[in-house]
Amino acid sequence: MIPGCLVHNVSNQHLIKLTDGTEANYFEMELNIGGMDLIAVVVAAKKNDQLIVFGTSDSQDGSMENLKAMVKSLRLDVEVDEAALKARGFAKNGNFVRTDSPAFTLEYPKEFQNRMLQANQIFRAGIPQGSPSMSIAITWIPAGEDINERLKVLAEGYASSLKSVGSDIKIISQNPIKKYKEFDAYQIQIVWRYRGQTTLTTVVDIISKEDKAILLAGHTIYGIDELADIFKTINLNP
Repeated sequence: MIPGCLVHNVSNQHLIKLTDGTEANYFEMELNIGGMDLIAVVVAAKKNDQLIVFGTSDSQDGSMENLKAMVKSLRLDVEVDEAALKARGFAKNGNFVRTDSPAFTLEYPKEFQNRMLQANQIFRAGIPQGSPSMSIAITWIPAGEDINERLKVLAEGYASSLKSVGSDIKIISQNPIKKYKEFDAYQIQIVWRYRGQTTLTTVVDIISKEDKAILLAGHTIYGIDELADIFKTINLNP
């Protein structure tokens, strides 16, 4: 979660009660960031199908008790503006809703657990074992005349971005698709190795709506049928 972080030790892991009574997983760490040795305390709690992680750190001669008091003060019993969440994109109990442009809804397996967002993602989730998983991102469509060429640029850009976490990237197919009715779309399928270890198949459907692109990306070590079943639940005219 912290780029350039080297964890030396994790200890004292147990369940605690936050200030509002919420149960959270508590643990302490000794770590190094940028050549500096630190101590840290972290709590992780779940609310509205979202994992909330809160931590604080200090120099090695700091007080672990002070850090513990800070993280324990976290309160999750606040009112949530679900309308604001849904504007950007909100996932709960197998349903994803976005009301901002481009608005859409999508259904996903209830066993999927939310994961930390990356880059311009608005949704990222998968089964606890790792595969399959999926993400949704929103981006602007590049300027140009032919919509399929513009979507192709985005598709190939996505394939190139996998180089930051993988290798042996091979595009096995890329074509315009018509399954989203009046909405132009493009699909790319990629086979690659995640961190040089796990071979994954990734399928990305890029859908044009209101001068933006919706990127539905799925990753699996199995066949892509399950991902296709998720993608086809999207309602682009909610």
